[in-house]
Amino acid sequence: MEKSKEKERPASEEWGKSDFAHMPAWVWVLAFFCCAAYIFVLYLVEYRLYRDVLAAGTIQWGIFTIILFAGIWYQSEIEPPKPSDKKPKWTHLAIHILFIPLGAYAIFLGFRERLSFVLAFQILFIFPTLLLPPKITKRLKAAHMLICMYALLLTGTFAGVLAAGYISQPHAAGLLRGQGYKSIAFQEAQKGEYLADAMPENAFLPEDMETSLYLFSGEKDGALWAAAVNPMNGAIVGETPVTEGSKIAHWVDPQTLDFYYRRWNGEIVPYEMELK
Repeated sequence: MEKSKEKERPASEEWGKSDFAHMPAWVWVLAFFCCAAYIFVLYLVEYRLYRDVLAAGTIQWGIFTIILFAGIWYQSEIEPPKPSDKKPKWTHLAIHILFIPLGAYAIFLGFRERLSFVLAFQILFIFPTLLLPPKITKRLKAAHMLICMYALLLTGTFAGVLAAGYISQPHAAGLLRGQGYKSIAFQEAQKGEYLADAMPENAFLPEDMETSLYLFSGEKDGALWAAAVNPMNGAIVGETPVTEGSKIAHWVDPQTLDFYYRRWNGEIVPYEMELK
C-alpha cells in the first residue's frame, strides 16, 4: 500500500527538491560563500593586483550571479511543468549545438590577447558544465551545481593568471622600493610606445613597446620620479624625473603629485614632513 501511495503522490510534492526549502541551510551557506569568494577574487585580480593589465569580468560575473540566484528562487516558487509542456529532447540537443561554437569562439577571442586570458580560462573551465545532459542536471541539486560551477570558475581564474605570467603591481612596487624609491603610487597601465615618447632618455625594447607597462610615481633622491615596469618580466624599462611641463607630467595624476609635493617657483619640492 505504501508503494502505491508513493506512486500516486502528485508531482508538485516532488517539485523543488533543488530549491531553498529542500536543501540544508549549511549547503546554501557554502554555495553562497563560494560565489562571494569568487567575486572577491575577481575584484582583487582586476582592481588590486593586475589593474588595467588583466580583465577578470568582475561586474559581468557579479550580475550573472545575481540573475542565477534570482532564477533559482523563481524556479522554486513556480508550479511544476505538465508532461505536455516539457521540452522535447531535440531542444536540448539544439542548445548544445548552439553553445559549442559560441563557447569555442569566446575562448578563441580570449586567447588572442593576454588581457583576456583570465576570461578565456573561466569559460574553458565552466564550459563542460553547460553541456551536461538533462539526465545528470535533474539529479543534481541547485546548491551543488553552484558550488561545482564557482569552484571551476575560481580554478579557471587562477589558471588564467598563471598563464598570463604577469607580476602583480605590489610586486612591481617592491622592485622599485629595492631601487631606492619611496612613497610609491601606482598611476596606470599604459602601452609602452606611448610612455617611450615621454621617457626619451630610456631605450625601450621592441617587446616593451607592444606591452602594457605599469607606470608608478615615487620619491627618489629628494625628487619626484616616474618609473615604468614591464609586468611580463619585472624589468624597470624606464625612469625619469617628473618636472614642471615635462611630457611625463601629463601621465602622473595631479592629485598624487600635489599630495606628495608642493609647487614653489615653478619647481616641485618634496614636503619636509615624513609621509606615513
